Amino acid sequence: MLITVALFAQEQVFKNTHSGNIVSYTPTIYPRATAKDFTVTFTNGTTGNLFTTLAAGNTVMLDLFFTTWPYCQANAGTIEQTYTAHGSGNGNIKYWGLSDDPSDNNATITAYMTQYGITNPCAGSDGGGNTAAALYEDGSMGTFSGDPTYAVICPNKTVNWDVNYPATAAGFNTYFSGCGTTDVIDWNPISTKFITIYPNPAAEKATIDFYLDKLSTVTVEVYNVTGEKVYSFSNSNINSGFNYFDLPLSNFSNGLYFIRLLQDNALVDVRKLSVSK
Repeated sequence: MLITVALFAQEQVFKNTHSGNIVSYTPTIYPRATAKDFTVTFTNGTTGNLFTTLAAGNTVMLDLFFTTWPYCQANAGTIEQTYTAHGSGNGNIKYWGLSDDPSDNNATITAYMTQYGITNPCAGSDGGGNTAAALYEDGSMGTFSGDPTYAVICPNKTVNWDVNYPATAAGFNTYFSGCGTTDVIDWNPISTKFITIYPNPAAEKATIDFYLDKLSTVTVEVYNVTGEKVYSFSNSNINSGFNYFDLPLSNFSNGLYFIRLLQDNALVDVRKLSVSK
């Protein structure tokens, strides 16, 4: 369940590292939506259980679609390109297509896959695909704006909802990286810590995921290599669990920065962020 929390922003400062001026910026910290489990039977007869697949250390990209919709058809080629670029399901990145149209049975989906050159596993009404899709289209993950919708689900069951649309060849890469497909990430933390910062190096913005072991006041501070604090903010009453925020980098010069995470004014973690524009 996606829980909306009240955020009480205290004073923040953001030093423009080009000019030295202080400008205001109020970030918002969001709780990560949690995946819902399902089992489907794909058109090739194999079955897939989401939580079992995630528990094996895999990341799953869900493609919610239906066969007669022109926008799904128009993006199918790009999705296939990214699927093959990431190992065609042979590595730790899996692509699953779920049709939400009850009229999309195995025969209809097989014909669609053949026509548009789709090779990743897909499930329709015969295999419970529409029932599984409905779990994600009910608003619990975020606003459902229609098909196609793409969601990247990390091994810890957190959901990156409605990403990379219109689809681009590299549009999933930062989400896969954030799920730990290229780095070792602790998906079972017992204490407050940063989880991941991506992309890193970053140019326009960095998404910062962290875990809280209790309801807390969260403070984030950013220092440059000379030890100068160039940015800070504090938010109160942030719920325990996985959370994230986006850090815009338009006011950061190229270089290395140290990001400090404080919980109730106590330093708990430090990570490096490289800015390269």
